[in-house]
Amino acid sequence: SAPFCLVSPSGDAASGGWIDDISSQLIINFNCVDSGTALITVAVPIQMGEKLVNSSFAFRKECRWTSTPGFDVTLGAWIKSERGTYAVRNGAATSAFSLWAPKAVVRSSQYSSIFYLQMSTNDEQDFEWPSVEASDSIVRVTLAGPASKGGTAKPASEKPVALIVKYDCMKSGSAVLTITVPLGPWNEAAFSYVKECSVGEIPGFDVTLGAWIPGDRHSYAVKNGAPTEAYDASEHVAIIRSGTPSYTFYLMNSGDSALTVDRPSIEVTNPAVAVNVSGDALIPGPLEQQARSLVLDFNCVERAKTDVIVYLRVSAGTVAFGFRKDCKPLTVSRQEADTPHEVMRQAERITNRDGASNRLGNILLGIFLGAGSALLYNKFFVSPYSKSGYERAKSDD
Repeated sequence: SAPFCLVSPSGDAASGGWIDDISSQLIINFNCVDSGTALITVAVPIQMGEKLVNSSFAFRKECRWTSTPGFDVTLGAWIKSERGTYAVRNGAATSAFSLWAPKAVVRSSQYSSIFYLQMSTNDEQDFEWPSVEASDSIVRVTLAGPASKGGTAKPASEKPVALIVKYDCMKSGSAVLTITVPLGPWNEAAFSYVKECSVGEIPGFDVTLGAWIPGDRHSYAVKNGAPTEAYDASEHVAIIRSGTPSYTFYLMNSGDSALTVDRPSIEVTNPAVAVNVSGDALIPGPLEQQARSLVLDFNCVERAKTDVIVYLRVSAGTVAFGFRKDCKPLTVSRQEADTPHEVMRQAERITNRDGASNRLGNILLGIFLGAGSALLYNKFFVSPYSKSGYERAKSDD
């Protein structure tokens, strides 16, 4: 009965049905876009034989005005009008994401969250760069996604704007995170939740891949002294393909505690694959933020697959990570390549051989094109049937 309170039904009874001994559920969803009290009347038409009877009941719904009606922040899995899937509803934090006593928790196994900014009305709402604040330094938080640099929240009929929150846990524990979205020059929407952290036994000891994104676990083999899921020593899923004869990992200390590293050791389960180790990570000594390289060169005697386990001895303990290596030997004409140096020499021979073949092919192609050009010239310019050929034959006569 009031335009500030939008009502929609749901549940299995919302679309009608049969009345029997199994109950049906009718859910009334409210979306308050302004303050006030609305009278809600629910009418249920019931067919009794040939007679249609309207059964109805009514109640009042109180609505609280917010500074930004219609501005919502939803979770990745979102149910329309279900408050449990909202972080912000009509510009105000929901009870689960309360600024004073948040109940929402992001588990330690989750390294990022996605929130969606959208309007539930037909209006648009501009917002500035969001900010994030952590109650404890155990976790570093960065914002990404289209909404991280400000933008416009569109109506519900259009695509929402995604805000990605990335977590980099430095220590075990929990922290309250508060995200604030400025709305125009005076208003803002803010919400809070708890982030749980569980790190390895050596905080700050990291092993990163060649292409490294700070805090992104997909670019780590070891994070805070514990192998990431892909590089688990016993159940790894990371694979280095056969076309990669060498791979480099980087050891670094991103924490505040001093660490020293000893010479690493390698375990290979298949003797058909040999691994040569190099890099400045082989030199024992202090480990700092400046990364040390650990280079693994793979020498494949035959086609094979092997598990490779790398043991790193750090002053605070030993860390192991693993991966699978797919191997294929380099094809050579006379002998097998036993060392990386021989692999390079054989590759140079193959390259030179292929280059000579290309030069011979170019010569043959030039001869063919030249002969074809001569035939065409004789046919059209020298033949007695052509104009020039006729004149030349006549002069000869």
